[in-house]
Amino acid sequence: ALHEIKPSLFTDEKGEPAGFLVDLVRDIAAQNNWNIIWVHGTYQENLDRLAAGDIDLVLGLANTTERAKVYDFGREPVLSTWTQVYARPGSGIETILDLDGKRVAVMKGDSNNAAFRAYATQFNINPRYVEEDNVEQVFNSVKNGSADAVVALWMPNLQNNNNYGLSTTPVMFSPVTLVCAVPKGRDADLLASIDSYLARQKNDPTSYYSQTMQKWFGEKVGWVIPPWMIGGLVIALFLVCLFVIMSLVLRREVAKKTAELSRQNQ
Repeated sequence: ALHEIKPSLFTDEKGEPAGFLVDLVRDIAAQNNWNIIWVHGTYQENLDRLAAGDIDLVLGLANTTERAKVYDFGREPVLSTWTQVYARPGSGIETILDLDGKRVAVMKGDSNNAAFRAYATQFNINPRYVEEDNVEQVFNSVKNGSADAVVALWMPNLQNNNNYGLSTTPVMFSPVTLVCAVPKGRDADLLASIDSYLARQKNDPTSYYSQTMQKWFGEKVGWVIPPWMIGGLVIALFLVCLFVIMSLVLRREVAKKTAELSRQNQ
């Protein structure tokens, strides 16, 4: 399946399949003597084709309870990411509550779409949803004025803020791992080959997987620390340092008082 989720999977200026997942599946195909036939369509169209068994493989799909009823999923994650809200700089969107009544662009059939709707319900807010067929249309919706914010996967070096005049907001949630999917009860050999390939490649910083991550995302293989964790780590480090300093000061005062008492006793 080929749909437009740049830079993971998209059609380049020459009309050829391109992206991180395209490079990976081509390398796997070369090692297993597969003949790849790319099927173009929207994200939702390709999900429907996979459920019907009209195509054999969808790359980089979030495994959900509902999807597990109609697809079989691989075990090895291709990517790890989370759902991110984007908006224009100075939009004033700081929390999920700021999106109440706002026009929010989402992609049809996307797990981020469902995740955001559930998240909004938890906070009893009612955004107005603008559904688009692909990621480019979703991000263009703010540029052309049809939406106030965008909900999409965060990816390293995505740079939608440069292309569409957007920036990431503090609103982020739903960490997710993306795996590969096949029709229910079919093509288990495809998943086994992909899982085996990923298990070998991901722990090797010199592997093709690592080089491809660097090429498309500017990232080396390894765990990515989400932005919301960085602040917590800084605070934790500060508290540890404060505790150490207070302990040293307290120990010094105890030693001083002990010495004074010893002199008085003498």
